Amino acid sequence: MDGVKRKRRIRFIAACAAFAAAAALLALSAVKRNDASDYAAPPLPPSAAFAAFIGENVLIGATGSRSVYAYAPDGRKLWSRELDETVVGLYAAAEGAAAARRDNRIEFIDGEGLTRAVLDLGVPVKALAYDAKARRMAIAASVTSSANYVCVLENISALSDIADTSWYLTAKATPAGVGIDPETGAVYYAAYTGNLYLCTRTDAGGADTAVFQSEHLLNSFLVTDDGAFVFGAQNGNLNLHRRGADGGFSPLFNRKYGNFKLRLAGGAGGGFAALSDGGTLIFGETAGAAVKASKITAAASAQALARGGNGAVAVLRDGEARFYSPGKSTAAAAFAVVFPIALACAALSGGAAAVFGVSLRGGAGDAVGKWARDAFRGARRAKKQYLMLLPAFAFLAVFIYVPVVRGFAIAFQRFEGGMFVEWVGFANFVKVFGNAYFIRSLGNMGIFLATDLLKALIVPVFVAEVIVCLRSKRSQYAARVLMYIPGVLPGVAAMLLWRFGIYGQNGILNQLFGALGIKSLAAADFLGDPNYALGSIIMIGFPWVGGYIIVYGALMGVPESLHEAARLDGCGRFRRVFVIDLPMIFAQIKYLFITAFIGSMQDFNRVYLTTEGGPGQATYVPALELFFNINRFHDYGAAAAMGILLFIVIFTGSMLLMNIKKEKGGAAAV
Repeated sequence: MDGVKRKRRIRFIAACAAFAAAAALLALSAVKRNDASDYAAPPLPPSAAFAAFIGENVLIGATGSRSVYAYAPDGRKLWSRELDETVVGLYAAAEGAAAARRDNRIEFIDGEGLTRAVLDLGVPVKALAYDAKARRMAIAASVTSSANYVCVLENISALSDIADTSWYLTAKATPAGVGIDPETGAVYYAAYTGNLYLCTRTDAGGADTAVFQSEHLLNSFLVTDDGAFVFGAQNGNLNLHRRGADGGFSPLFNRKYGNFKLRLAGGAGGGFAALSDGGTLIFGETAGAAVKASKITAAASAQALARGGNGAVAVLRDGEARFYSPGKSTAAAAFAVVFPIALACAALSGGAAAVFGVSLRGGAGDAVGKWARDAFRGARRAKKQYLMLLPAFAFLAVFIYVPVVRGFAIAFQRFEGGMFVEWVGFANFVKVFGNAYFIRSLGNMGIFLATDLLKALIVPVFVAEVIVCLRSKRSQYAARVLMYIPGVLPGVAAMLLWRFGIYGQNGILNQLFGALGIKSLAAADFLGDPNYALGSIIMIGFPWVGGYIIVYGALMGVPESLHEAARLDGCGRFRRVFVIDLPMIFAQIKYLFITAFIGSMQDFNRVYLTTEGGPGQATYVPALELFFNINRFHDYGAAAAMGILLFIVIFTGSMLLMNIKKEKGGAAAV
């Protein structure tokens, strides 16, 4: 007995140690998964939409405001400055920043917030690049798609050197970005069409020459401080090239990040950051011949992207600034993956510790321990069978259970562009209950459910009983074949046949009522009229004999001796159906009832393929609203919340139906 207690104590201690380790990892991952940067998020105005770095500090501007704010890495507000005009953009420039104003002037501000120069450009700023080595600044400006300019400022050592445009040229295409080669000081701009142009000074001002063609339409372009030419495409492709001594361009990097537009941000010290509209943030290091790129999930549909000389990245979205640092952000993404694993391990080890702890106390603990031992012994005896089942359970876990768990998680998240944005708690459920389409569709779902259950039981049972009553085996066989043939037709094809062939304009129903002289129905639009649409969809599939084969098979298994005894007792055929046949095939009827219940709650195909919920909301159902939220509105969080609500209703209803038992007298009870 002492040996048994010792084993129980060892198991309990091991489970407690495993739980402690899992809990520690869970706590660590819970903290580290949100620790993406050394920067603290400062309180910003709701309309904050522009950002640039001055050294380690970040500069913020807001839409429709003349104010510019500077914040330290710890989130402290350093200073604020109100310009003479509304700010429409912020760019890193020399030892300060350039604030583009609505009056088409650029105000250059130093790290203390003091204005060092104002440049009257005369046209709206599109992009700006500065190279300290070449002492040159390039500004891309655009008025219309046919009026575009590149302005170049020479011999800039400090912001106070900026006085006027040294030279400019009229661009051949609309610039997507501008950059300066640090080796040669040459100015380049890339057009949205994918062409890269070299800008040169001439006696007449300047000229641009196409020197390279990108494979993709561009959304942004820059040149890093170490001479890498970075192209961000409209289709999510990120391409890097380096200019050779012969003037040609050799590829360094080519990778696709989803199907969303890429915006770029450079900064002192080399490297770059790229952000897709879908929320993928890429950190790029371009030092040397190789390019290193790592990605994490950030905010989708951001208003601004900025990168500092220390590699920190600021992303502005909805008046909130989020900061990311390459090393910390990658670690935070890894801990975000570890968190659910640690949570599962903590739950399992905690449960095991509880079971082993109870087993130490004897009594009920002995019963628990005995059950666990018996389960282990049974698994060991049937290990070959369990090993054969393991691949099936593995596929179920990967393709069924993991997506289901992921769907549950998405219901509590804000998802945009297929990318996670933030946890929102029960906000998606509140949105669902405030969705008028979803609430109104519940009534239609109830009508479809009631009629589907009746169609799934009454007609198949009746048809199966009639076929069984046929005396001739050949007649039974012919009847079964004729009833089964319509089921061979693909479901979509059958639905389209009803939509266009039966309910369509001049369809079978219109022609039939026309032949009968019923003019009102001969011209009726059965799927387009709210008075007929719901009833027309309910009638699809008439005469609804699909499930008869299950009932027929069950009836064939009813012992003939019972029918003989019933006839001897004077039981008629009609009464025999209720006192013998239905009780004997109760299991099959319950199966039809449950599958019809689940199918009706989940079904949206017949509505989508016929009316798409119309006319108006006459045939709308919750599953259709779920489908539209995914495929049309891309509101994955709300769709997942709808899915959970439907799952709860379907699961609860199914469990109640499965617990219906047949009493001895033939009636059913729960």
